[in-house]
Amino acid sequence: MPTIFVSAVDLPADPASLLHDADRLLVEDFSIAAGMLARSALEAHLKLLCQQHGCEPPLKELRRSCKEAYLGHLKRAGILDRAGELEGTRLFELGSRIIHCEVLDTVSIDTLLQDVRRFVETVGNRGDL
Repeated sequence: MPTIFVSAVDLPADPASLLHDADRLLVEDFSIAAGMLARSALEAHLKLLCQQHGCEPPLKELRRSCKEAYLGHLKRAGILDRAGELEGTRLFELGSRIIHCEVLDTVSIDTLLQDVRRFVETVGNRGDL
C-alpha cells in the first residue's frame, strides 16, 4: 500500500475547520486521525501567518522541514518570540509522534488538540505566548 504524504503546503482548509474536524474524530474514537488533523491545523496556521506577514519560506525549506521553515521565518520576522517558537516546536514534535504512532493515548491527543487550539487563537492574533 502506498504512503500518502499530506502537508499544510497542500491544504486549502483553515485551522479552525481542521480543529473542528479533529474534535469530531476524537469523539468518534478516531484519535490518531484527530491528532493528524491537529498537527495539520498547526501547519496551516503557521503557513497563513507567513503569508500574512510576507515571510513565506521557499518550497525547498518546507520539503526539508515544515517545522523549522515556518517557525524560523516567523521568528526572524519578529512574529514569534522565543516562547512561541518553543511552543510551536513542542506541538510539532508531539503531533509527529502521534502521526508515527509513537503516542497513542487519548489524553495526549486531546492535549495536542487543546494546545494547538490555544496556539492558533493566541499566536499571531492576540500576541505571542
